[in-house]
Amino acid sequence: MYLNKGKCLIEIIVNGILTLIFGWNALVMAFGLLLIETGQIGKNGDIDSIEVVILVTFAVLFIFFFQRLRIPFMAIKMSRLFETDKDGLVSVIDLAEQLKKKQSKLIAVFIKCVGKGFLVNCGIFAVDPTYIILGNGAKTIGERYRVVRCTSCGATNVNRIGFENKCKYCDSRL
Repeated sequence: MYLNKGKCLIEIIVNGILTLIFGWNALVMAFGLLLIETGQIGKNGDIDSIEVVILVTFAVLFIFFFQRLRIPFMAIKMSRLFETDKDGLVSVIDLAEQLKKKQSKLIAVFIKCVGKGFLVNCGIFAVDPTYIILGNGAKTIGERYRVVRCTSCGATNVNRIGFENKCKYCDSRL
């Protein structure tokens, strides 16, 4: 409900393949340079500067694509935690503790996940950025909320459909 599986899968496959390609090339190039340096291939110490540049380029590209894999995997972790939520509000503090991340970094990663389309039906609560609001997938306000009268105190409450709700006046379960 919160994870766009198609986008995550494509991102993981593309970046995973590129990570493997550049990682393998960097490894082979480093091994070849080691053989050249030790005199196993060619003359001892006969390394050209272009070979070092190619090695560094492969290593940098490997690190770049490897880092790009963390965003879709973090989206998967967040989605799993969102699925267990009952009231539609997820505390950034609790989420940061569960994912073992700093709150500021977690918010930045969450915004990237939403921006890239890996997470859907959720967003940061604009008034209080310490909460993430989860949606129920509805397109209109009428599909997201309903008006309910509390059976305990008789007060009228606007509740989110699909989540457990409590009366905002007497705190009883609706």
